[in-house]
Amino acid sequence: MSNEELGQILKKELQRIGSTSLEAYDSKRSKGMPSSVTIKRKFEMNWTEVLKFIGIDENDIKRRFRSRESIIQAVSELAQKLGRAPTLSECEKVHVNRKAIYTYFNDFSELLHEAGINKTFNIQEVPESNEQLLDMYRQFSKKLGRPARIRDLNESDEIYDFDVFKSRFGSLYDLQRLAGFDVKQDRRKISKQDVENVMIEIYRKYGRVSYKKLCELLPFSYRTVLRRYNTTSINDVWNEIIKKASDRKLKEK
Repeated sequence: MSNEELGQILKKELQRIGSTSLEAYDSKRSKGMPSSVTIKRKFEMNWTEVLKFIGIDENDIKRRFRSRESIIQAVSELAQKLGRAPTLSECEKVHVNRKAIYTYFNDFSELLHEAGINKTFNIQEVPESNEQLLDMYRQFSKKLGRPARIRDLNESDEIYDFDVFKSRFGSLYDLQRLAGFDVKQDRRKISKQDVENVMIEIYRKYGRVSYKKLCELLPFSYRTVLRRYNTTSINDVWNEIIKKASDRKLKEK
């Protein structure tokens, strides 16, 4: 069977299923239809490219990236095709946009981590001196109009990830101070218990809220929550918070 013939059959099957999602196709495909893995291998394309090849409307392709799993799958496929970690702009070219990413992930690095993609530089191979790195940071910050944050560094294609700067200078505060920025270090010590108390209060008042809502309600940064729980997934935090909230409720009775 030619790719064109298989493409016509696949397009009809997706129309029957009512979704262009890879996950929906594999779970709902008719008996006798090849798996998505087999299709991608035959076409020598990733799933997004297959959809384009068979004439699926681009808006329908964009709409398929509405779940955490579909985003991870798309980015993983792109990384395999490139043979390296993709950049944020490269992900957007295959319709995984920033808004979708930040709906489910704290930052782009978390998405890469969840997809099992290693986006790190071999620190030993970074040729720049400390002063050159500081100047690089200054110039990048100048473009932003403010001292660059960890997220800015990790998401940009123009500069090293924060891990490189961390290996040379320590904390973000030390990096900014050595680069000549007038920054104040927040010396407040926020404990895991502090975070737990706030999260339980939020859960009791609003339930399990979205990432955006949580950031609005927290009196400290979202990353502080993840750091105190030693995780990169907010799901792990919520699971513990819900259990603790339930335990507290039982004790209050």
